[in-house]
Order: sequence, then C-alpha cells, then structure tokens
Amino acid sequence: MVVVYRAEKGAPLTCDELDGNFRELAGRVERLETNPSQAEAIGNIQLVGQQLVITGTRGTEFGKFKLPTLAIHPCGEWKSEAAYAVNDLVYKGACAYLCIKAHTSNKFDKEVKHWGVLLDAALLRLESKPLTVPVPQSRLPLYETATLPKAATMGTLALIVNDSDGPTVIYADGKGWRRVNDKTIIG
Repeated sequence: MVVVYRAEKGAPLTCDELDGNFRELAGRVERLETNPSQAEAIGNIQLVGQQLVITGTRGTEFGKFKLPTLAIHPCGEWKSEAAYAVNDLVYKGACAYLCIKAHTSNKFDKEVKHWGVLLDAALLRLESKPLTVPVPQSRLPLYETATLPKAATMGTLALIVNDSDGPTVIYADGKGWRRVNDKTIIG
C-alpha cells in the first residue's frame, strides 16, 4: 500500500486511510528489523604502483594509501672526510654499511655507532681475515637471483649479491622483488 497524504488528497483522511498509513509504516519498520542491511566488508586489497588500494565487497573504494619506501643512496667505498647522510650505503672491508646517523667521516673505527651492517661477507666466509671493527648485529637475508623466495611478505628487505653493482638492497612488493634505489623488478 502507498502512504496517503492529506495535502495530496485535498481532503481529510478517513479512518481506513489513517489505519492504512500506520499499517504500511509498521510493515516497513518490521522489514528493516528482520532484514537489516549488511555493512560493506573489505573485498580487495591491491598494490597499484606504490599504493595500496582498498575496495569493498560492493565496489566502494575505501582509499588509496601510499606505501613508505626506503631511499638508500649507494656511495661506494667509505671515504675519510666525507659527509654522510642517513641511508647512505658504503662498503668497507668485507661489509656493506648503512648510515643511521648523519655525520662527517673521520676514523671509521670511532664511527661504528653511525653505521648499521647490511652485509658482513666475513660471516659468509667470503673473506678469510677477521673483522677488526665491532659492528651492530642487525642483518638482512642474502640471496642470489636464482634463490630469491617466490612468495615474500610485502615490505620484506633483503640483499642480492650477484648484481653487477655489488650487493644491492631489495624489497618485496607483494608480487615480486624490486631494487630499493630505483624500484627495478628483480628476476
């Protein structure tokens, strides 16, 4: 039944019309109470470029969220009297180091607190002489292209060693592996 409005009818409503309006509205409320609409759930999370796009089960786009990226700056061999910034990557002896505190270099042995170890080749038995500098104990997994895991958790960092530029930091983007410095796909 349709709700009858006095203004549209142009005359007062009859008792049957009033009862019909209440019956119609009561029926609509009861249908809402017995069949509540379902909230939209997350239907899909997709990586598009450098963004996560989240869409609902009914197609609503809940948002695009830019993924943070680590910008590592390869600087080659460590040099005395050089100004290093956070995330500068240098090689010294059998190790690859990432700058964790900006500074101007002087004596590497006295700057250990400014560097984090990304790769220690001496521990991999690639170099036989022992290290003379104590180093922090943070490590990244080390792979060759052929040994990269197919499925890695998005955001996982690692090193790849058979790269033409020496050890390179890579990350998993949910579909595969990419170089951190230029986002090139690996493998």
